[in-house]
Amino acid sequence: MKDYRKKQYYDERWKALRWEVLKRDNFTCSQCGKKKPQEYLHAHHIFYYEGERNVWDYDPIFLVTLCSTCHNDWHRKKENHYLKPIGIRNMAAIR
Repeated sequence: MKDYRKKQYYDERWKALRWEVLKRDNFTCSQCGKKKPQEYLHAHHIFYYEGERNVWDYDPIFLVTLCSTCHNDWHRKKENHYLKPIGIRNMAAIR
């Protein structure tokens, strides 16, 4: 994880977005389907835009709830999940 992004996870704006995603997903891991207490869950970015964008500046549709085990597994298997912002704006139409 990039250094500038690490400290952003302590920001109240990120905490509010994380809570919104966990509630939306009913505190259930989207990968394994297990319901867990919030301290064992991650609001995981499906992708990151290239460049220095704040972690809370993503639409919740681009985040999923993962338990710690599935989150760690995902990061071990997936090395690069950065997308160029070109064309991403149109993804909001998915809703």
